Amino acid sequence: MRSRWLRSFVAVFVVAAVTYWTLGGPLQAWLGLGASGYWLLALLVAGVVALLSRGNAAVRGPGDDDDRYVRRGEFLCDSCRYNSARDCRLPDRPNAAACGDYRSR
Repeated sequence: MRSRWLRSFVAVFVVAAVTYWTLGGPLQAWLGLGASGYWLLALLVAGVVALLSRGNAAVRGPGDDDDRYVRRGEFLCDSCRYNSARDCRLPDRPNAAACGDYRSR
């Protein structure tokens, strides 16, 4: 889930748009904002949610099935089929935490 932050940002904006179209007038009156103030607030909330959900792309999160990323303190090279100087020329070897060429043994 490397784009978790983008999905969070878009989800907050979709919720803000639906809320604006269904409850626009009463909600703006309750918040004391005009249309531009409402969208600025939605942008601010979406940005904060995206930053909080961003995480570290090189660390596998719960539910991620992608084997090209590892947990903290582990290296992909330890369990990679190509873990030899002959098969792998990546500069991060043997301590790679992310690799597009990773294949488990």
